[in-house]
Amino acid sequence: AEYMGRGSLFQDTLKLGKCDASDLSCEQVNDFFFLGASCISGDTDGIFHVSRFDGVMGLGPSTLSIDGTKTILQSLADSGKIQQSQRFFTFFLTPNANQAGSVFSIGKIDQSLFTGSIVYHKLIDNYPHWGLRLGKICVGKTCIVDCEIQQCAVVPDTGTSLISGPQILVDRLHSLIGDVDEGCKNLQNLPTLRFYIDDHEYLLTGSEYVFQIQDGGQLSCGHGIFGMEMPPSFGSMWILGDLFLKKYFSVFDVDKNRIGFALAAKK
Repeated sequence: AEYMGRGSLFQDTLKLGKCDASDLSCEQVNDFFFLGASCISGDTDGIFHVSRFDGVMGLGPSTLSIDGTKTILQSLADSGKIQQSQRFFTFFLTPNANQAGSVFSIGKIDQSLFTGSIVYHKLIDNYPHWGLRLGKICVGKTCIVDCEIQQCAVVPDTGTSLISGPQILVDRLHSLIGDVDEGCKNLQNLPTLRFYIDDHEYLLTGSEYVFQIQDGGQLSCGHGIFGMEMPPSFGSMWILGDLFLKKYFSVFDVDKNRIGFALAAKK
């Protein structure tokens, strides 16, 4: 979902790691800026009222910074906490809700969190987000998106739980996938999705792209891909949220202007 916030811009001290106010040995950034939002508009569904967090630390590119403020990675580099070549962060997401072990790191790649090699993709020049070149999306032998003529973007985003794309294409994708049984009884019979970023293929099976919810001991399922129209400046854009990022370990590399993926280790 897209939200618009209004409020005041504050400067604060950001401390990283396990430390209290009296611990001077922990890493900290003194020129960390954030927006104290007094008003948020959009289809929030009460998320900011019921969720257990105090705010959101943005990890978007510098083009999205408010009033030209520094990103957290640039502030860490300028203060000498990390090298310029360490301006990257990684995500490893555990596959199940409420499962401990997810990892967010800055400036370091933990080899134990993935298998095989990391495949890197260059960012789209002058794109307003972490945009990569989407080649096509296929179900079986049918491809609903072919971006050879018109450039399509795909954005990996931990702030999105599911996978989204233009409504008309998502409707066609749903028709190819078929119905998802609410009781989760047909997950093994659902077709495999193939996402092509540049020319590299990423697979999601039915149980991986279906949204599963455990409520009161009862498991229910639904389509994990939904339609969402983006502002014209983003073009034809797809968002690969947590359903994708739970399967693929990710590296967001500011220094080299790229994003890398590798198959996440099973924990």
